[in-house]
Amino acid sequence: MPVVIQKAARLMRKNPSMSKHYQFEGHLSMTGSNADERFTHRPSETGAVAVALLAAVNGGVTSVADAKLKAGIEKAAADLKSHNGAALVVSSSNDKNVQVIVNAINNAVGAYGTTINWNQAVNYRQGIDSDMADLIAQMEAGAVGTLMIHGANPAYSHYDAEKFKAALKKVKVTVSFGEKWMKQRSCANLLFLIIII
Repeated sequence: MPVVIQKAARLMRKNPSMSKHYQFEGHLSMTGSNADERFTHRPSETGAVAVALLAAVNGGVTSVADAKLKAGIEKAAADLKSHNGAALVVSSSNDKNVQVIVNAINNAVGAYGTTINWNQAVNYRQGIDSDMADLIAQMEAGAVGTLMIHGANPAYSHYDAEKFKAALKKVKVTVSFGEKWMKQRSCANLLFLIIII
């Protein structure tokens, strides 16, 4: 067992506590399936869910029609407030407005300077959204003759997947290299399955 894990295990034995994971998602995911509490909503409601969570954290009223989702938002907000300075909210949305709301939630729960450290860079996703928007515009204009995709499925994961799929129809040759056959079918007319033995 690595030394870091051994130290963490000793700390947990001395002070046993566990983080709680709430997941609000528009698409079912492995992360959500492993959450302590999972709440689903339409992908188009991501912004509304974030706004409702911000309102609940700030003591306001949540205006969500779905009763189960509303109860989940209120429960998550109560937990966030009770763990002020030791909580964190993240979103995978590429919508700047959603990210601004998430920043406001983290500010409201005292995450800045505690669970969020601006002095340490994290560069997990380094894609440039404007480049993707430019690619889609070129595809729509018929300027892309061949598109090769590796390790991604924008027809599923892009924030405006429908626009991507519509533009993809104007590309003559689309090639997808991937590990999962079914997931790549929506992106390409030529598929190469990568099998590593």
